[in-house]
Amino acid sequence: MAIGWLAAFKTIPWKEVLVAAPPLVQGAKKLWSSVTRKEEPIAPASPQSEDQAPARSEALAAIDARLAFLESRAREISEEAVSSSELIKSLAEQNSRLVQAVEILRIRTRALLWLCSALALAVVGLFLWLLLR
Repeated sequence: MAIGWLAAFKTIPWKEVLVAAPPLVQGAKKLWSSVTRKEEPIAPASPQSEDQAPARSEALAAIDARLAFLESRAREISEEAVSSSELIKSLAEQNSRLVQAVEILRIRTRALLWLCSALALAVVGLFLWLLLR
């Protein structure tokens, strides 16, 4: 199982991921700021006078009902867009932290590899010294 993960991590182009992380975070922040911008609500139309024809008032009532439905639907879509942009922003920030952690792990792994190599050389040197003594 660990070999599969190692193979997967070796195939990931980490340099490209590191280069792409900051623009991704900036794009998510731009999306967040553009979606969360508050718009002025449209004032409802003034009520019609009672002396108009009944057919016209029924048509206006139907239009008002449809307008109210569309406004509520637009509000729902706006709320969904805000929550989606929150999620995207959160994922971008997590991705940025993940890339930073992977970079730290890569540096630590390289240092550990050098340390293990130095220790292996020291052990071989000590073994040779003991044999020649």
